[in-house]
Amino acid sequence: MRKERKRLKVSKLFLRNIKTKIFEEYKYVIIGVFLIVVLGGTIGLVFFSNFFNVSTIVVERTDPQTDIETSIIPMQQKLEKLKGKNIFLINEDEVNDELRKDFPEMKEIAIMKLLPRTIRVRVVEYKIIARIKSSTGKDEMLLNEEGMIRNVKSKIPNLPLIEYKSQYDIKDDKMVAMLSPYLALQDRNRIMNADEVRTILNAKYTFEKDFALKVPLLKYYPLEREIHVVTEKGFTIWLDLTEHIDDQLGKLKMAFQDFNIYKMDLAYVDLRIQNKIIYCTKNAVCVTNNQQ
Repeated sequence: MRKERKRLKVSKLFLRNIKTKIFEEYKYVIIGVFLIVVLGGTIGLVFFSNFFNVSTIVVERTDPQTDIETSIIPMQQKLEKLKGKNIFLINEDEVNDELRKDFPEMKEIAIMKLLPRTIRVRVVEYKIIARIKSSTGKDEMLLNEEGMIRNVKSKIPNLPLIEYKSQYDIKDDKMVAMLSPYLALQDRNRIMNADEVRTILNAKYTFEKDFALKVPLLKYYPLEREIHVVTEKGFTIWLDLTEHIDDQLGKLKMAFQDFNIYKMDLAYVDLRIQNKIIYCTKNAVCVTNNQQ
């Protein structure tokens, strides 16, 4: 029994030494074959199987201001073409650039890959800050902080109302011919820039604060570069958009003792000319001439 055990022990030791020697001589080959098998399997799983093909696209937004049918669903439809594509082969930057081009009303767009088969897009809209309508129409739309018109339903009540004289409604043929090269370059959905939006609304809030009169309507004239602030007393304040609004309204405030807007039956007050206040009372000739 002892001799048999000794022979078994020697045999095991011999086999172990042979295995060790073989492994030492071919370990890099063995490791290489193992890595090739693992790598090949991984590549096959990732790129040649359907396991990582996009099947779900989720669009989420924070602080929603517009209805989902006109803001989120169109983006989801745009992204439908990603379904069935390998998630690893989708370039987030390219998708982001395309979405920004097609949906300029979005302030932020963030694209994330959720393995194995989901693309999530988080968006933030530019803030809606006013209602807006054309001087030739009755339908009201929305205006965001970037000056873009949004023809969508609003969830924000009591927004300021801006009426604009559309540069595309010009009736004078000579004027249209002169402006046509300029108008051809304009984006019909962006009627003003962000600075102009802030300036126009600042005129409303500053006037209401300084003179305790409500402003139910602001009239915007893009070609003339001016705004008319319509007050609850029925008279209008004319302001130049190319000059400081606070300085123009400051003239009216400083002249209050000699020029009492509460007691005068005013039609309009023109503050566009530096160091001057030009005004017209109702039923005066200047009103008739201005209307013509």
